Amino acid sequence: MTPTIIPHPSIPTSRVTDAEGQFQFFSVKPGAYPVLESGWWWRPPHIHFSIFGRSWMDRFVTQIFFPGEPLNETDLLLNAVPDRDARERLIFQFEGTSMGEVNAMGFRRDFVLRGRRRTPELD
Repeated sequence: MTPTIIPHPSIPTSRVTDAEGQFQFFSVKPGAYPVLESGWWWRPPHIHFSIFGRSWMDRFVTQIFFPGEPLNETDLLLNAVPDRDARERLIFQFEGTSMGEVNAMGFRRDFVLRGRRRTPELD
């Protein structure tokens, strides 16, 4: 697939997977932000994903976090997932860096929609 550069991480976009169910995109890594109503809680950098099946009623929603972020340890949503292994399925895997026309850090996450190793849903 040809990756598409997203001009800003808050702009919604859609992708269609290839024949093997894969997709790729480029983005600017989002920053952390405070949840003002809490008076103390900061959200770590993360990206929201909404995956549709054959119809709009067949929808999977989650958030994926970046590895090594100090705020991951105190995030209320990420840590609401009680199983450590399941929480790990909500964190990108670092894939290295690339230099060229686009200099980038690569991350990967496989979404598992059914079964024991299912990726947890976070709204």
